[in-house]
Amino acid sequence: MKKKIVWVAMSLIALFVASCQEDDYQNVIPKNVIALAAVDAAAMDEGNDFAAQWKDSGIDFASKIYLFELPDGTFGLSARLDDEGKMEEWIAQQSEKGDFEPVVKRRDACFSFYKNAWVMGFQGHRLVVLGPVVPSQQAQVQLKISGMLRQDKEQGVKASRMMTALDSLGGPVALVAQVSALPEKLTAPFTLGAPKDCDPALNSAVDGATLLAHLFSGLAKWEKDETGKLVVVADAAQELVEGVVNEDGTVTYTYTLKDSKWSDGKAVTAQDYEFAWKRAASAELGADYGYMFEIIKGYADGELAVKAIDEKTLEVTLANACSYWNELLAFPTYFPVREDVVSNEAWATDPSTYVCNGAYTISGWEHNSVITLTKNAEYFAADEITMNEIKCYLSDDANNMLSNFKNGTWQLIDDIPTNEIATLKTEYPTEFVVAGQIGTYYVCWNVNEEILP
Repeated sequence: MKKKIVWVAMSLIALFVASCQEDDYQNVIPKNVIALAAVDAAAMDEGNDFAAQWKDSGIDFASKIYLFELPDGTFGLSARLDDEGKMEEWIAQQSEKGDFEPVVKRRDACFSFYKNAWVMGFQGHRLVVLGPVVPSQQAQVQLKISGMLRQDKEQGVKASRMMTALDSLGGPVALVAQVSALPEKLTAPFTLGAPKDCDPALNSAVDGATLLAHLFSGLAKWEKDETGKLVVVADAAQELVEGVVNEDGTVTYTYTLKDSKWSDGKAVTAQDYEFAWKRAASAELGADYGYMFEIIKGYADGELAVKAIDEKTLEVTLANACSYWNELLAFPTYFPVREDVVSNEAWATDPSTYVCNGAYTISGWEHNSVITLTKNAEYFAADEITMNEIKCYLSDDANNMLSNFKNGTWQLIDDIPTNEIATLKTEYPTEFVVAGQIGTYYVCWNVNEEILP
């Protein structure tokens, strides 16, 4: 329902623009969008309020407006500008009314914040709007928009199959969309939850991270020491080295990789890590956890200080000392992926295209039913893996989970009906566990009467 409301709101904004000209402003839209719509304002009611409100903004009214949704759930709008300077002047006038914040310039682009919910960025003939966001996210979203404004035909949506399909449709409004191949949640004999995508860079779910930790091997990992305490240890790296403090206060780490292979038998290289980290941190990908790389020098400028010295040596320079750096190395967003694999946008939705470097690989995938993980024979520590198979069943029904646990079909679940807690504590005194989970939650109050445009 929430997404439907936002799409309606974004559609209303779109009424002030119209049909496509020979221009590449569409390429501000990343080619990995999961939904894309085009609105031809010229074919719609000329008396709409939004067209009247924006008529002096410098927008090219002979061009279509494009609405889109990114993989991380962000909604966006792309339009063509006739006059960048006119847009800047118009926003300055509107800011006096309180709808816009004054224009700020960053990395050769102009930005404003509209209705306390939408970040606008424009440069040349290109205009991008992303949201809804809270004010504290402005800087991060501006960075994402900066990358989008610089996109070319290789990165943008204009030459994609989705745009081709959209162009084939007629009418004042046209929409094409992908259906996510993965459900929101997994439960299993080893009960897991899944992200929208089994791509380490795009995952932002706790349960999804559990799944990915079985499929990938990063430079570091969590394990229990002899006292039962969880500690971070080296995984794909030979050791977790100490950093070298440079004269400017930056800190450089140099890691040597263990000999390891991808599940398809190819060697894992330092170049894979360099590519994976730069991809995950990029504004073009727009990953929820892209900010996890902000501790690395050059993040703010989109030039991450990570480089492969050779196939086994990876060098990374942090902007300053970081006491939790090793913990970051164990985080799924830092897991490696291979460039030739992820060039297939659907790589993370099918066992036949899924390539990983961890203890398990995906051997079976019955969508909306079960995902089967099988021991990865190419894993460098395969002899330490004693469980050959893990079945991850898909369910979001707590009663169903409990029934399958009680009949022995599922070996571990992480959700139960609340009214069963007291009984289960008695029936399963050793199996029932209440475990802590580290997390931060907050309530964001809407104090704006008209937060949506």
